[in-house]
Amino acid sequence: MLSTSITERAELRVCVEQFGGVALFRQGRFGEALQPLQRAVQIDLLDGVSHNSLAAVYQALQRFDEAIQHCQMALQINPQDASAHGNWGICLVQQNQLQEAIGHFRRAVEIDPNDTIAHGNLWAAEAKLRQKFLD
Repeated sequence: MLSTSITERAELRVCVEQFGGVALFRQGRFGEALQPLQRAVQIDLLDGVSHNSLAAVYQALQRFDEAIQHCQMALQINPQDASAHGNWGICLVQQNQLQEAIGHFRRAVEIDPNDTIAHGNLWAAEAKLRQKFLD
């Protein structure tokens, strides 16, 4: 007979909810992806991956304030989460807060120098800021 602890079962539930939410997100079913990721966060408030995944969904739904809240939570849990910095930066670009966005993209690149998405987002935000000053 197999025996699992409450903690192991909760971890498994978080993984299942995350997997389901991320799968829906990748299919472009953002509204449907919210519920499993919200459940994952409710099960384990200290799971940074769930917070960051939920942030990406809110970002896709253009609910930037909620996305930023979950980026903040993810970074409180793991300050070295390059993806959370990147997601926060994307939200800030959408809100035309370019200087702050650039700071988050730079931090993402510092944490993970091989993150080509962070490099591209940094370049694009800096170009947008330069263009803003030229207009």
